[in-house]
Amino acid sequence: MNQRTVKRPLLAALLSSLVAGLGQLYLRRWKRAFAWAAVFLGVGSLSGPDAVAMYLQGAGDFWSAAPLFVVTLLATLDAYVVARVQNRASKRSESRDGRVCPNCRRAADPSLEFCQWCATELGSVPGSEAEVDADAAEGGTRT
Repeated sequence: MNQRTVKRPLLAALLSSLVAGLGQLYLRRWKRAFAWAAVFLGVGSLSGPDAVAMYLQGAGDFWSAAPLFVVTLLATLDAYVVARVQNRASKRSESRDGRVCPNCRRAADPSLEFCQWCATELGSVPGSEAEVDADAAEGGTRT
């Protein structure tokens, strides 16, 4: 996981609940972020300036600002779900690249005998290149 590719879903949701599209910016989903901001501004312009003022102040009639609350809620849910899906895809691609630690389930460096993340000894994986080389050096054959 290079350069913090794992994103925090709750942080993305919190950011998106403050400003629709901000959580998507955190996730580096530029088109989604601008789309949510555009939807929010579009709904705000259709609702009228009074609804936007009430939404920002948190006062007044709830029903006139309800469409803005709905857009913000949907943007928040979208940011949370996108972050979770992105993290799963990142872990899946990471585990395809090499060995995975049985303890912490993170990718382990194949050149090390231990997990660099949790220091669990990995030992030799049956059929691994290191085990075959060690067996050949001893002059034995694998059974």
